[in-house]
Amino acid sequence: MLFCLSALLAGCGYSFVTAHGRLADGGTQLCIPMSTSLSTEAQVVPMLTAALRSQARKAGLTCPANHDEGNIPSLISSIRSIEAIPRGVAVYAGRYRTREQEIILKVRLTLKLGGGKDETWTVSERESYLSAPDIRGTEANRDM
Repeated sequence: MLFCLSALLAGCGYSFVTAHGRLADGGTQLCIPMSTSLSTEAQVVPMLTAALRSQARKAGLTCPANHDEGNIPSLISSIRSIEAIPRGVAVYAGRYRTREQEIILKVRLTLKLGGGKDETWTVSERESYLSAPDIRGTEANRDM
């Protein structure tokens, strides 16, 4: 999951700032509240929020702890869905066994700049991981 979030935010070329290191409205502050989720994967919410805040800091933006949402631009994120699809199914003595899983993560991002200037994107990312002989190994592969 963490790899999916990292790829979603860093590997795909998404950036918070313009070439001059500022937001489109010229600001240098961005509030990123805790993400919300429509999925049952509770651990993904803090991971996504932390990844977004980390990318904002790397871009040179500050995120004040106490803020007035009307004055500071906000990036609102919502996890729309997380799907796990079995790939590479193999047959062993009449039993089917999954060799690989594919995770599909869909996130809606809304940038609120104030004054009714809201921009919304839905971003989708796919990542695969190997299934292990036991559930612990498969979960470890997924988390990695």
